[in-house]
Amino acid sequence: MEAEAAAMALPNDLLADVLGRLPARGLAASRRVCKAWRDLVDERRLLLRLRRLLPHSLRGLFINYQDYKRPHFFARPAPAGTGDGGAPIDGKFDYIARARKERNSWYEVMDHCNGLVLYWDSDVEVLFVCNPTTRRWTRLPPPPPCCRSQYSWRRCLRAFLVFDPAASPAHYKVLLEPEPVEPNEDDDACRLMEWPPAAWAWQEFSSETGRWEEKVFVRDGEAAGTVGDIMLLSLLDALNYQLEPRWRFAAYWQGALYIHCSGE
Repeated sequence: MEAEAAAMALPNDLLADVLGRLPARGLAASRRVCKAWRDLVDERRLLLRLRRLLPHSLRGLFINYQDYKRPHFFARPAPAGTGDGGAPIDGKFDYIARARKERNSWYEVMDHCNGLVLYWDSDVEVLFVCNPTTRRWTRLPPPPPCCRSQYSWRRCLRAFLVFDPAASPAHYKVLLEPEPVEPNEDDDACRLMEWPPAAWAWQEFSSETGRWEEKVFVRDGEAAGTVGDIMLLSLLDALNYQLEPRWRFAAYWQGALYIHCSGE
């Protein structure tokens, strides 16, 4: 305790110099000692100096197609004289052990973050988190009932992968939106409800706990519209043959969720 108190009493410049000499894992762990250390590491951007924690180059692109049953992976050609550019990426995700592999099964990349991929297999309605480079993967447990539609919960699904290798190279989170409210034609009260709601309960999966837990987000600022506005946009999507939701962009930073939603 005396050594810890003495370390906390060091001037910020000296303490930052000491922490900056730690290995990556030790530096990430030091953020959990106290709020002052966390703020110091973040303000001095000490973790961002460890470039080896983050991807250095683009290996390729996964592209989802609206009317095709699986994504395609487009790899960059290896520069001349540099070998094969590393182990090839399996764009079909055949390394994932599934209970059954149907010839006509559908799957897609739901999200990605710092080299990890959130993969959805519609044939068995399962989410996977995988690393296409190392081919390590994890099958997530079924989402809670609040995230499943009795018709097609996949079409209502908004899922986001959260992975910061600078904070923890081994752990990640997945955020999952609950089933959207779908009022009846005569439900005027529901149509007039604010959107997004003032308090919005999502589900969060943590690789540390291995389970889903409710996470409530509180809206910052005024509502963008009403539930009726969103229903109108969904109708326009259907008329324009827009099978997939137009929202796919989000950032999750220090407990705040920023989502780009077309029309919201």
